[in-house]
Amino acid sequence: IIASGAMERANKFKGEEEFLGRGVSYCGVCDAAFFQDQPVAVVGEDDYGVEEAEFIARFASKIYFVVPGRKIKAPPEVLEEFSKLPNVEILLRHRVMEITGDKVVKGVKLKDVGKQEEKLLEVSGVFIFLGGTKPSVDFLMGQVEMTDGDCIVVNEEMMTSVPGVFAAGDVLCSNIKQAVIAAADGCKAALAVDKFINKKARITSQW
Repeated sequence: IIASGAMERANKFKGEEEFLGRGVSYCGVCDAAFFQDQPVAVVGEDDYGVEEAEFIARFASKIYFVVPGRKIKAPPEVLEEFSKLPNVEILLRHRVMEITGDKVVKGVKLKDVGKQEEKLLEVSGVFIFLGGTKPSVDFLMGQVEMTDGDCIVVNEEMMTSVPGVFAAGDVLCSNIKQAVIAAADGCKAALAVDKFINKKARITSQW
């Protein structure tokens, strides 16, 4: 079973590690409720970031959706619905320069790439959903089928394109980044391995 996970982003923002767990988060579902009626920044660039921001918007009083590039990489219908949220402000071509605060996050310093100006937003939290969690699959050297993003392709029983080789967790690039999802993948893969090795007709349920 291939379960080698994914690598973190190579470049962290100034203040990101310092305030991790004290205002900086990588999980909207986990931490959004802690920012009830408070302003936050959400740093993202694609539909994954948008989906997380939509959930956080149920709690936060204001969301600054910070996009490093010129556009958000998401389907038009997704962007249309997202842009209608009354408490969301989209900031294109803005880069995070520093996350500031004392014991907890108090603000985020941004640079407007177009205007070459810096601004400080007063926020209580910074959620980061940028790409960079690259699957750790280099050692496979292309021996199993993968997507263009180096995500391993599996069937419903977690088997790869090579019979007898299974995969689970972040190497599959699931949109839902939760430990419980990766653990469930591992459980499914283990049961499928049992079926494969023992030549069973179907997976045996184990309660």
